Amino acid sequence: MKTGWLREPRVTRVLLLAVTLLAAAPAWSQLGGHGMPRPGRPLHVRLALADVVAIADVDRVDLGRIAVRDARTLRGETDDGFLIKRAPSRAPDLMASDRVLFLLRGAREPYVLVDEPRELMRLPDEEATTRWRDALAELLAAPHPEEVRDVYLAWVDGSDDELRAAATRALADRREHPLPMTPEIARERARIALDSARPLAVRRASAAVACGDPSGTRALLAGVGARGVDPGVVQLALATGTMQRIEGVEGSVARALRSQDRGVVRAALPAAGAVAGDPRVRSELERIAGDDSDAKLAQGARRALGRRRPSS
Repeated sequence: MKTGWLREPRVTRVLLLAVTLLAAAPAWSQLGGHGMPRPGRPLHVRLALADVVAIADVDRVDLGRIAVRDARTLRGETDDGFLIKRAPSRAPDLMASDRVLFLLRGAREPYVLVDEPRELMRLPDEEATTRWRDALAELLAAPHPEEVRDVYLAWVDGSDDELRAAATRALADRREHPLPMTPEIARERARIALDSARPLAVRRASAAVACGDPSGTRALLAGVGARGVDPGVVQLALATGTMQRIEGVEGSVARALRSQDRGVVRAALPAAGAVAGDPRVRSELERIAGDDSDAKLAQGARRALGRRRPSS
């Protein structure tokens, strides 16, 4: 993968939404049963920094070195076994026999790890090894950011939950060297996120991608209140709409609060607290706060009213 496009200085003001909400919102605490995407930098950013990409088994861990064996090299040239420098102050938690995806810098051994210890990816079995080897080959064969983006979008729509999590993390991370996101792609992702016939994991991941562009957020907000929309998608759409100051988000919040699906109502409460100065939102919150049939919802509504601030 060429790295020139990753090194161009760029200033962005797009929110890093998916990871924050996956960590904070109960409805997003799992993505396809595999939990949050791996922490740290997006995979393609780390790959662009690597001179050598290899899957190898840890042979031994010494004070200043990691020795590996049975290496399967995807980029660069290595022997079957080689050495990696190990900084004692940033020592990765590796043991002999661990199979690991190593992203390495250097023209010869001992190589230096590109990944932080928390970014290292262990591969538990041969199935995982084959899956990630093939996936990495796709990314390494994508020379331009648009092609990297398209590889990730295919992962989002695929059947592998771990690849989908990695792709969602990369596409939603807009802080540094964001992948190109067009309004058309964002709106298509919103359409998928609102489609109850799609797998739930695909809908939630697509919602996170859609929120990378305001047009995608607006398309999601337009679908709030429709039958069958997942509460996790609602929560992300409303939170993003309030943070991006999307015009009309207050009406979407009010519609969600009127939903017959209590999961949707619960999902709307965090955003409702941010726009509770809107008369429509305040009216719905007061109605819910006075309803004794669901004590937790009523408590959440009262809490949202308590941090009310005027809408902009």
